[in-house]
Amino acid sequence: MAFEAEASVISSYQPIVVPGLLQTADYAAATARVVPARTEAEIERTVNARLERQKLLQRDDAPDFRSSSTRTSC
Repeated sequence: MAFEAEASVISSYQPIVVPGLLQTADYAAATARVVPARTEAEIERTVNARLERQKLLQRDDAPDFRSSSTRTSC
């Protein structure tokens, strides 16, 4: 997170999941629950950390965020 706070540009390629900086709380919780051994407290900490990290994109001096993903169908 420290590197992101100092960055002027953040680039992300996530072929399967939505990048953490763009995830909603519900989506972050759902992805955290993929690991069966995680407790609800751990999931809550994960979600809170992700949402805290997103605040960096709301700053006046926010870095440019560039994201690329793939689209697949099942």
